[in-house]
Amino acid sequence: MKACGGRTSEVPCRGVEQESPRAAPLCRLSTNDMEGVARFLEEFAVRVLLPHLEVRVRNLNHQVGLQAMAHACHAMQFDLATFCELGYRSC
Repeated sequence: MKACGGRTSEVPCRGVEQESPRAAPLCRLSTNDMEGVARFLEEFAVRVLLPHLEVRVRNLNHQVGLQAMAHACHAMQFDLATFCELGYRSC
């Protein structure tokens, strides 16, 4: 591969010459740089993104559970009121 900024780039660029000023930024990264970016993204996902998403899903699950419980209580009260309107004395 051609030298790019003093480094040899093993990342092929599609449709753009590497020496072109419009070359994509990834075309200018060496293999080591690309591996570093991959390690950073993996570490970010595992240490930051996944724990954050777990908290968000846990909170959403809690909210949905509370809302479902509220709807169930409302439905039970409505059914009990209907039951009492029918004249049953056990209310």
